[in-house]
Amino acid sequence: MGQEYCPSQNGLWNNENVKDDKIKQAAIQILLYLQKHPEAKDTAEGIAQWWIREDVKIVEKALQLLAEEGVIEKKASTYRLNQNQ
Repeated sequence: MGQEYCPSQNGLWNNENVKDDKIKQAAIQILLYLQKHPEAKDTAEGIAQWWIREDVKIVEKALQLLAEEGVIEKKASTYRLNQNQ
């Protein structure tokens, strides 16, 4: 990630729609994975199963949150780091 993404500075933790800590933890785990593997991309199911081993519904919500923040982008059915961020 060219510039480090800080969830607290960027409002991720202040998002009123995210009251579930599992969603926030999944978002953190996804960000950490992408920091180690910036070229990685996968479906929500693949991310849930292989990247962070979390329920796919939780992962889908975390991915939606990260996409809304502009940190990741969705192309067809895969998600990846937003290279323009």
